[in-house]
Amino acid sequence: MRNIKSTRLGVSIESDHRSFYGAAKTVLSKHEEESFCFLDESKLKKRVPLIKEHFLPEDHFQGTRKVIYAIKANPLPRILQILNEAGIDGFDCASLNEINHVQGLTTDKPIYFNNPIKTQKEIRAALMEGVSSFTVQSRHEIEKILSQSHHASDTPVEISVRMATDNPSAAINLSDKYGISEDTTLELLKSVEPDDRVQRSGISIHTGSQNTNFSSYDRAVEAICAVARAAGGVHSLNLGGGIPVQPFSGNHAREIAKYVRYISEVVRRNVHGALVSDESRIILELGRSIIADSVDLVIPILSSEKRRGEDCLYIGDGLFTSFIDDAIHGWQYPLLPFPRLDNRPYDTKSVPYNIFGRTCDSGDRLQSRYTLPADIQEGDYLHIPCAGAYMDSQATHFNGFQPPKYVSYNLI
Repeated sequence: MRNIKSTRLGVSIESDHRSFYGAAKTVLSKHEEESFCFLDESKLKKRVPLIKEHFLPEDHFQGTRKVIYAIKANPLPRILQILNEAGIDGFDCASLNEINHVQGLTTDKPIYFNNPIKTQKEIRAALMEGVSSFTVQSRHEIEKILSQSHHASDTPVEISVRMATDNPSAAINLSDKYGISEDTTLELLKSVEPDDRVQRSGISIHTGSQNTNFSSYDRAVEAICAVARAAGGVHSLNLGGGIPVQPFSGNHAREIAKYVRYISEVVRRNVHGALVSDESRIILELGRSIIADSVDLVIPILSSEKRRGEDCLYIGDGLFTSFIDDAIHGWQYPLLPFPRLDNRPYDTKSVPYNIFGRTCDSGDRLQSRYTLPADIQEGDYLHIPCAGAYMDSQATHFNGFQPPKYVSYNLI
């Protein structure tokens, strides 16, 4: 390990440890009773090259491949910087603040404004900032872009139509909120293409977050390519993300390679005639699967109590910071006991605990009970692996409590 540095503490801690646990213990011994997100930079640096290795490698189809990052998963500047240097092909943004955040970096990678619902003000500002790729799901949204298109730079404006791909087996079925039918998608594509204010058209889909159903990719890619052919070809096919990080542990690199290879095979079978030129693009728009397993969260236990005959833990985190998805989506997390700093073993007996957060809000508790060592107590820590996606980016500052600090490290 070269060094450990905290991006929010402003300190640098030298260490010769060769593992996450060694790095974490070094930090925790100097900063007791604080929560930390540990960013493994060496792992993150390998993620984009891994995806590109398996995404349509050495294919000679008509078009090019692109891998872009949805920054909503985790917009930490250091993470975006690493991905930029590792060869990410662009950034998906959903707001002007996200666009400005990316443009504050040293990058020339394109920005995709893929939120299907935008204000005229947002569209105008994005065009003036050089953003040229937009996603829509209605004729009204197309009209808003066309009305502001005179603000565009020399880069051709591209409008992609978001097509629904219902997938109830996904953990979050995004088509409940976004996307339109295949017939309406085709109708909108035909209305866009003849307009000289829009030089490029595309289709985008998303098979759902945490999508473990392989067959959903077959159906979705077959459908998007069929609509593209019916439209006479398009300039881009955005296949979205959804590659799962489950069960939040294990060899995620191997799993993501398997999914990307599968998606690539589905594309090969269906893409003929769907793209208009060699400059057309097939896009993977990934978030969780890029960043999740590069971050480990470690949380101090503040108190261990009995309430109404049940074992309870109060922790230095909660729903209003790292665990909002527990309340929104019923997410369950792998809460593990972190090895004690003095190396004392935990009791081999385990019991179920109610987990309460640190705020003075009675709803600040996790919905599920978690089984942990019977003797876990104040001064011990919990470890949540695969904590890089959405846990930090959705955090609030309710009650004056701050999200966990970030520490970055490199394993060699």
